[in-house]
Amino acid sequence: MVPHRGGVVAGRALLITTADAPGWWIRFAYRNSDVAMMKHAVLEFCGVTPVRVTRFTRTRHRTDDERKGWIERARALGERCG
Repeated sequence: MVPHRGGVVAGRALLITTADAPGWWIRFAYRNSDVAMMKHAVLEFCGVTPVRVTRFTRTRHRTDDERKGWIERARALGERCG
């Protein structure tokens, strides 16, 4: 397949994902399929670059305080993105 070169959208993106599995397992077993699909097959295909990725893992095993920290971190990252 020939990659699409002309984007229909200009700009940059911040992709934030969550997962119950550890990050190393997602990269090893699933080959980052969630990020690959959203980043490469959707955003970059439409011309959105660069795409930064933040992943919060092992969500089921986190405390409420840790999750609140994630929300604050996601808010700060979003504010920096514009």
